Amino acid sequence: MMKQEQPIQKQEENPFIKRNIGYLFYKFGIPSAVCMLFVGLQTIVDGFFVGNYAGANAMAGISLVVPIYTLITAIVVIMGVGCQTVMGISSGQGNYQRASDALRSSLVFLMALAFCLVSLFLIFSSELVTLLGANALLFPYSKDYLTTLSPFFPLLILLFMGDYYLKSRGKPMLGLCIVGSMVLLNILLDYLLIARLALGVRGAALATGLSFSAGALCSIIYMFRANSKVTVRKGKFKWSLVGQMLYNGSSEGVAELSAGITVFLFNRALMSYAGASGVAAFTAINYLLYIGILIFVGMSDGIIPVISYNYGASRMKRVLRLLRMNVVVNFILGIIIFGAIYIAGSNLISLFFDSSEESASTIALAVNGAKFCAFAFLFNGTNIAISSFFTAMGDAKSSIMISAMRGLIFVAIGIYIYPLWLGIDGIWLAIPIAELLTLAFGTFWLRHETKLKRLKEHVKNNTNIHS
Repeated sequence: MMKQEQPIQKQEENPFIKRNIGYLFYKFGIPSAVCMLFVGLQTIVDGFFVGNYAGANAMAGISLVVPIYTLITAIVVIMGVGCQTVMGISSGQGNYQRASDALRSSLVFLMALAFCLVSLFLIFSSELVTLLGANALLFPYSKDYLTTLSPFFPLLILLFMGDYYLKSRGKPMLGLCIVGSMVLLNILLDYLLIARLALGVRGAALATGLSFSAGALCSIIYMFRANSKVTVRKGKFKWSLVGQMLYNGSSEGVAELSAGITVFLFNRALMSYAGASGVAAFTAINYLLYIGILIFVGMSDGIIPVISYNYGASRMKRVLRLLRMNVVVNFILGIIIFGAIYIAGSNLISLFFDSSEESASTIALAVNGAKFCAFAFLFNGTNIAISSFFTAMGDAKSSIMISAMRGLIFVAIGIYIYPLWLGIDGIWLAIPIAELLTLAFGTFWLRHETKLKRLKEHVKNNTNIHS
């Protein structure tokens, strides 16, 4: 008969439980938010160099490929967040072997899937680019970007998984340093490959891919360390864990996939209303939206390991305090981002275009759209906080509903209905209205589910006392 595995570290000695909630929130939330801000900055820098040195059509061509990039990030986010949740809850229960099994299972599954997808992207690149809506003008830009960036996707997976791993092991600052260094390298490569060597969209793809590679190599070192309590070396591949992690992280993946699908829908709608200028305008707006949302996602996902650990250790009061802090901080940040876009939108949008007369109409279109889209930041921070809260506790069903509503269902309906009444302004309004409708549902559902979870914990504690 096998001996039951003994916890390597008692719960009471773990800082996830021992340390003050406010300290843990800022220790994990802020580095994660800054880390995601760096990731967004990398995208902004790419857009700046491509828009100014290769032109608006090149930037629009890249935008058409965004759904492919989003598909890969969605897959790694699904498995990464699911793995982080399993590692957090398992560690909170003292089961470090299960946490290691989750890490190894996620990496093996992701790498095998990534190599299959990359092969398909390279073989059917022309067909994919055409399917995504590229016309004769944008086709060469889109195809060049896709075929150059695709081989680096496995390294993107290693980079993201390394960041999830470091946060789950209580080392968010180390993850921040790795990503920050990667972004600085990307900026340097963008300047060399796009501005100096005039490689255009291929230069942008190479800069991104090479910087991913450097960050991935640093992450691998820590995930494979033999003396860590949770490491790839000690883990065993288990299909059952793969299924559980896919389920646990599915809500975050739905958010990523929804983003890719909505970009596709926006591109198609704007091509009908404003042509390539509309797509280029949305690309610039989407950069700003992307940055703001990444800050919220970073703050919310950064505290997932803390919430998961405390939930696994049956510390529901601490879990709810973390949620309240997350909602308040995200709302304040949302007001700041809204004000920045609404007041300085023209200056921010102009960063992505040159000063030619040809770009003037596109800039005007983008500035007008940005003012409508900015209202989304008054609501989406709270929606993202609620969705991450459910994910951290393994309640994927609730999290999926919120992610799908704010990222796909309400947006898709709005894109096709509102323009019938308001023209192109209706397309921009689809985003803030979707966030507002989701907020109404999310707050109702949160109260309902939280009451149930506290009742279950109360019954469990009373049963343990009387047994």
